[in-house]
Amino acid sequence: MDPSDTHIFLCGNPAMLGIPKVREGEKIWPEGKMVVIQLMENQGFFIDYGRTKGNIHYEKYW
Repeated sequence: MDPSDTHIFLCGNPAMLGIPKVREGEKIWPEGKMVVIQLMENQGFFIDYGRTKGNIHYEKYW
C-alpha cells in the first residue's frame, strides 16, 4: 500500500484499533503494544482528524 494513493477505513473496538488520545497536539498511544493505527502511521499514513486531513479513517464500533 502506498500512502500517496491509498485510504484505509477501520472499524472496531477502539483498543484494538489503537486510537491515540491527543493532548496539546501530541498523540498518546496505548501502552504496551503497537496497534493497527500506530503501525500504519509508521508506514507513512496519517489519521484523518477532521481539519487535519489524512488517509486513515476510523469508526468506533461502540
